[in-house]
Amino acid sequence: MLIMPSSAKSFQALADNVARNFLSKGVSIEDGVVKLAVAQDMTPEEVRRLVEKSNTAASILFLKNAQDKKASFKLASVEDVLRRTHPEMNDAVEDAVPVTKTRNILPKSRSGMTTDVPVFSVKNEKTAACVSTPRHNTASDLKKARAFLAKRKQEKVASQMFLQKTIDSLSAEYFGRKRNEFGKLASDAIAAYGTEIKPLLESVADYLGTSIPTDKTASYIDDTTRNMRLLKKAAEAVRNIRDTSRDIVKVSSVLNRFDAVWHRKSL
Repeated sequence: MLIMPSSAKSFQALADNVARNFLSKGVSIEDGVVKLAVAQDMTPEEVRRLVEKSNTAASILFLKNAQDKKASFKLASVEDVLRRTHPEMNDAVEDAVPVTKTRNILPKSRSGMTTDVPVFSVKNEKTAACVSTPRHNTASDLKKARAFLAKRKQEKVASQMFLQKTIDSLSAEYFGRKRNEFGKLASDAIAAYGTEIKPLLESVADYLGTSIPTDKTASYIDDTTRNMRLLKKAAEAVRNIRDTSRDIVKVSSVLNRFDAVWHRKSL
C-alpha cells in the first residue's frame, strides 16, 4: 500500500497485467491475482501488496475506458485471495485475552527437559508486551500469543482494505470536472487530521493529475462533510496499521525465539 515501502515497479507491472486481463478478457481481479501469486510463490505480505495495487490499477483502467463511469465491479479481497494462495492461514483463532502467570505445563522434550522460552503476555487487545528474558511459559500463553498475532494481522489487513476503498472512492468522485476541488479537500484533511494521511491524498492527486496546495489552509474547516468524515476514519486506519505492524513485529520475534528454543531442546 502507499504507506508501505515496496518495489513499486515490479508490483505495478503485475497489477497492470491483472487489470488488463480483467477489462479485456473478463478475468476477475481475484483470479488474476491468485494466478500470479501462486506462479511467483509470493509471501502473504506480497499477496496483500499485489491485491491493493491490482484493485487500484483496475479501478483506474475502468474509469478511463468504461462508457458507464458509475458502473460498479467487484474488487479483490485480501482475505479471499489469501484463502486460496495460503490455505494454512485459514484456521480460526480465538481472541487474545489478558494472561496470568501459571506454572509451566509445556510438554517435555525428547530429552526429558522442560522448555525455557521468552515470556509473552498480552495486557489488553491493543498492547503486546514482549520480554526477552528467558523464563518458563505455558502452552496456554503461547496459544493466546498466536491468537493475538493472528488478530492483529487481521486488523492490519482490514485497515489496509479500508484505505484502498477510500482511494478508489475519492478517485472516482473527483475524476473529471471535480478534480480542481480535490486540492481543498486534501488541504483541509491534512490540517485537521495530520500529515499521516498525506501519502493517501497524494496517491489520489497523482491519479487525478492535480496537486495538493501547500500554502492554503482555511481559517475554518468543515469536518462534518461525508468526505471529511471518511478521511478522519482513514487517518485512524493509518495509525492502526502503524500500531498493528509494531505489535506484529514484537510478537513474531518472541514466537520465533520460542520455536528456535523448542527445536534445540527437542534435538
